[in-house]
Amino acid sequence: MTGSGRQYCILPPFTIGTSQAGCLGGLELDAGWQFELTSQSFALQGRVPVCEWVGDAFDPPQDAWRYDETKRSEPAVKLLMHDSVTIGGHRASHVRWKYSCRFMSVVSEMWYVPDLQVTVIVAGMTDRHRASYLKILSTVDFSKMEKLLRTPTLREVD
Repeated sequence: MTGSGRQYCILPPFTIGTSQAGCLGGLELDAGWQFELTSQSFALQGRVPVCEWVGDAFDPPQDAWRYDETKRSEPAVKLLMHDSVTIGGHRASHVRWKYSCRFMSVVSEMWYVPDLQVTVIVAGMTDRHRASYLKILSTVDFSKMEKLLRTPTLREVD
């Protein structure tokens, strides 16, 4: 696990890692932000870092000249699914977006816990490793984070 403050990256052993491509393939945990995961504008904001990470992590194909940015329109973003789940005893909104980057497509899966304002993002999730991500999420314990994110009582301040 790397990070500090309100942003962390949990890197399972099968991920590419932060040295090559941010938190690509890791579980990125962001606290203190409000997100509407199904919003097209939210997805478009996420496309830029995800596609940059993919570009940093993978060499372009041999026929990269066919992907010249001047000949290709803005890469697409597609909402694949949206549902509600429970993580660490809290209700969460859950989405899966497909980002068509310059040389490849990447699936990102995201969970937002509104009562804690915590978002978990896996950019570059593979179906092969999905069960491992879900296993990690099933062990999440927000009890310490709940104390950090809530407003302290007057007694605690004194």
